Amino acid sequence: SKKTSLLWEYYKEEVSDPSFVICQVEGCKARISRGKTGTERSRLSNTGLSTHLESAHKKEWGEYLAKKKEKDGLKAAEEDAIDDQDETENLGVPIFNLKSHKKRKSFFQQNLPDMFESQVTYDFNDPRAKAKHQGILTMIVTDMKPFNIVNDPGFLNYSKLLDPRFAVGSDMFYRRLLDKAYINGKDKVKKKLEDADPGAVSIQLDGWSQHHHGYIGLLANYITKGWRRARLCLACRPFEMSHTGENIARWVETECDKWGITEDVAVVTTDTAANMLKMMDYLPVHFFHGGCLNHILQLVIKDELLEKPSIKSLIKICRHICTFSNQSVLLSQLVVSKQMETGKEKRRCLLLLQDVVTRWNSTFLMLKRFLELKPVIQAILLDQDWQKKLDVNLTNADWNLMEKVVKVLEVFYEATVRLSSSSACISDVIPTITGLLYTLSPGGDREDHGVKDFKRKLKASLTERLGAKELLEQYSIATLLDPRYKNCFFQKKDAQDQAESALLRLLRAEVDATPVSLDNSAAGQDVLQEAPVGGLAGVLEQLRQKGGHLRTEDDQDGRHHVEFCIKEYLDSKLESVSCLKYWEKQDLEFGSHRVKGALCRLARKFLTPPPTSTDVERLFSAAGLIAADNRARLSPETLEKLLFLRDNILVLNFELDWE
Repeated sequence: SKKTSLLWEYYKEEVSDPSFVICQVEGCKARISRGKTGTERSRLSNTGLSTHLESAHKKEWGEYLAKKKEKDGLKAAEEDAIDDQDETENLGVPIFNLKSHKKRKSFFQQNLPDMFESQVTYDFNDPRAKAKHQGILTMIVTDMKPFNIVNDPGFLNYSKLLDPRFAVGSDMFYRRLLDKAYINGKDKVKKKLEDADPGAVSIQLDGWSQHHHGYIGLLANYITKGWRRARLCLACRPFEMSHTGENIARWVETECDKWGITEDVAVVTTDTAANMLKMMDYLPVHFFHGGCLNHILQLVIKDELLEKPSIKSLIKICRHICTFSNQSVLLSQLVVSKQMETGKEKRRCLLLLQDVVTRWNSTFLMLKRFLELKPVIQAILLDQDWQKKLDVNLTNADWNLMEKVVKVLEVFYEATVRLSSSSACISDVIPTITGLLYTLSPGGDREDHGVKDFKRKLKASLTERLGAKELLEQYSIATLLDPRYKNCFFQKKDAQDQAESALLRLLRAEVDATPVSLDNSAAGQDVLQEAPVGGLAGVLEQLRQKGGHLRTEDDQDGRHHVEFCIKEYLDSKLESVSCLKYWEKQDLEFGSHRVKGALCRLARKFLTPPPTSTDVERLFSAAGLIAADNRARLSPETLEKLLFLRDNILVLNFELDWE
């Protein structure tokens, strides 16, 4: 392809791989990527070329800008010559893609003549201009708008009406601000992580691909000193290597080292793909793999329920009717009119829901909507014309099977929603598994007739995939330390006893690692209180108050006190408040107590990981909306910056600085 950019005076394409260029500035020879290897030349980006020239070669960058200005001037003169020949009513005033200053000037002169002529625009360094530029960049990032929105006539018109003195920058101007805001944003996120000094961190990991580029997302979870859950996006980096377990592990460890959290990471939450499982073989030994529970539930449901021939056939029929309804205005209107005949308002009428093949929960919602519209659909299928058009039918047996499938999936759907909450914790895993297994137990009523077989298979698959979770310390200790669950949701007594023994061992180790000090809190009833001014007399008075029994933390009764502390906690009633609110209160009251304070620290560590990798999947859902088909040329590096800033926008207080 013809190279028209002046940047090519400073670069040369690599012969073996045209997606890379070599800097020709004397003494440099830097190798710059323009996109993924194998990408068509027309889709390669020059952004990296200008960025490198600006940052590494100031002199050449100045020369380039001067030449570009001269070239743009010649081009503007040519356009003026063309405009002089224009004989249309509006004299060729542009109204779309107002990219250049000249086009914007013509647009404003035609649209807002009085306002345009009477105002002098702000200087770039004016705080009022900076605030507005910052607002536009924030809008582009948070609302996932393309950069060229600043060339849209409606946006420019609205901006001019809000403040006639403010001149909106070009799309390239905001691209350059994004680069600087990204660097400053990373510094702010790193400082927040350093200031938090969480001690215990869990990470979420997932991979994604779009427009021939691979990406890996990395999120960090921790609990703040104020007992609130915090989540930071550390990276959504282009990953052009093969997604093998070894390559991913090296990338993860490098990123953790960059952010200074390698020693603090305890749990890595990912899906259960083979490469993610293999990755754990190459990571530090203290990294524990926590499989995404939602992903495992999806595998169970797909393999043991949705693939059953009778259910698969039923779903196919429902999917066909939904597809027909989406494509037929008459059928969708008929569904609404049938509901209105029963006295329902039009705005409250329901439509059929089309499922997404890869998402079982959407299939559940489709079937549930069919049951909600059962009388309507039955009436339509009784019409011979519609039955002929649809070429399907739903028998009473089909409806009965649908009811039973929805009934079984209802509890799975509820579990998935709960586990996907931002407040969900790894402590929810064992109770969720126990609850699901209980609901899949064969029932004695007639309603359960006909579904016993796939209930049995679901239960067997669930047990096989998840039954051993309660034997793993990361899950069992977290469950014990959740005041909503404690030791009440273990399926096997052996697993419960093993978990309690492990908690006792861990608490003893935490207490032993805590410096011996006297407890000054009122809660430390078994600890020697500070002697009053009276010296020995005060100590004797404390002995009298305690009936002659006074225990210090470092004597032989300390071991007994650890056991007593755990027993007291486990024997108390289950709490209804969230686990972090409970431990926040405990930390405020007993934080200085040697044993109970140690228990609070264990709670902070084990209650940190989430049960799923839903958050990182949401990150890539946003990525899919940004890197849509109409933005296929968006470079992976720019997408990374947009995702990083958007996901951390609350951490940055919606302030994207570039200075």
